[in-house]
Amino acid sequence: MSRSSGMPRLLCRLVLGSMLFSTQVGAQGFDPDRTYPVAALREDFALLRRALEEAHAGLYRYSSKADIDRMFDDAAARLRGPMTEPEFLRVVGPVVGGVNDGHTGWSPSPGMSRHLDTQPILLPFGLRFVDRRAYLLQDLSEEPALEMGAELTHLNGLAMGDVVQRLLPFISSDGRVVTSKYRRALENTSAFGRLYGIVFGMTTRFALTYRPMGGGAPETVTVRGITAAQLRQRFA
Repeated sequence: MSRSSGMPRLLCRLVLGSMLFSTQVGAQGFDPDRTYPVAALREDFALLRRALEEAHAGLYRYSSKADIDRMFDDAAARLRGPMTEPEFLRVVGPVVGGVNDGHTGWSPSPGMSRHLDTQPILLPFGLRFVDRRAYLLQDLSEEPALEMGAELTHLNGLAMGDVVQRLLPFISSDGRVVTSKYRRALENTSAFGRLYGIVFGMTTRFALTYRPMGGGAPETVTVRGITAAQLRQRFA
């Protein structure tokens, strides 16, 4: 973006032959509700596209140029007005993920990353996916204990299958290998919580509908989210 927009240009750098992208804003005083003008967003997106087209050696390895061009064009068409950083990332994330390169990823700005780490937005459970179904693997909450091994069927009223389908396009992997997306992000408590917050909006409470491991009717319980520091402490 132009310097006048208050949000420096999107940084594109080549590391070990791969492109890593991050919108750069100051780590101090991050405002998640701050909006950026559409002209600046389009300029950043054009820079992202140009960097991928000029420097990514495998851009058309898994998709035709026509398909990649269509992906860029469709995303650019969504930049119709001012956006916050989370809103912009909802456009950028699937584009980077759509390259299908496990070494080409995206991340929030340093300011947004620090903000996310201070907010209790992480689901306080480790998840394990088996046959694309989510199961509670590790209890990191302060709530009354839930039986681990229970199948998590809905999160905040949305079926887990739908949650997963919304998140998968944002996760990079080599080719179209879906299993690595589960391992890399969906089964990583911190990565899942941050991505869920960006895609669905920040929430500090989670309504979990689960099916007990021993069978029986589904039950629903609401739990509080945890911060990154609490997650590290409980893992330790």
